[in-house]
Amino acid sequence: MLTKRWRRPDGVGLLGFTGLQLAMGGVMLLPVTLVVEGLPRLVSVPNLAGFAYLSVIGALAAYAVWFRGIQRLPTMVVSFLFSGSADQLPSGR
Repeated sequence: MLTKRWRRPDGVGLLGFTGLQLAMGGVMLLPVTLVVEGLPRLVSVPNLAGFAYLSVIGALAAYAVWFRGIQRLPTMVVSFLFSGSADQLPSGR
């Protein structure tokens, strides 16, 4: 987990750090998207509302919770959460 090793820059909050990573990923994907998909013909209010919902709830909030888990939990526990194998977590026995 490179985020745990490299850490956030001083003075940057969790949401700001997460937003920066998501923005950089979007900037890197933009040229490919424009070549493959092109520009949309029409953008409506429901389209913008859906995009805002997916951006804030589906991405920013989910990543913020993920990075908080990486900070506070052992790497092994977080990796099991990512793989969906919570039933394989070591028991206290």
